[in-house]
Amino acid sequence: MNALIIANGDHPSDDLLCSLIPAHPLVILTDGAANRFAGRLPTAYVIGDFDSIDKSILSSVPAELRIPVFDQEQCDLEKAIQFAISSKATSISIVGAGGGRLDAIRHRRRRKRRAD
Repeated sequence: MNALIIANGDHPSDDLLCSLIPAHPLVILTDGAANRFAGRLPTAYVIGDFDSIDKSILSSVPAELRIPVFDQEQCDLEKAIQFAISSKATSISIVGAGGGRLDAIRHRRRRKRRAD
């Protein structure tokens, strides 16, 4: 199964999304990306600590599609990747991961390596 993760960085174009959705039966939004896409992708899972999502949008997401993960040692993109893997995804496409947030991922990875 193919998974598509939409992160809360630079948003992908509508054309790109329209071309990707049919090939990806599992769609996962990080909580911040849900602000823009939850209403347009009603079967998408929303994952994260829900600190970046508008509360009215969160309440419109069915409970079975909300995946709360409050681990502050991981960014929401990492949480989404782990969820895709645990959902038996055989491939994962990620869009919207740009926009200056890679520094947070690098920082956490460095900190994790030092702990190991």
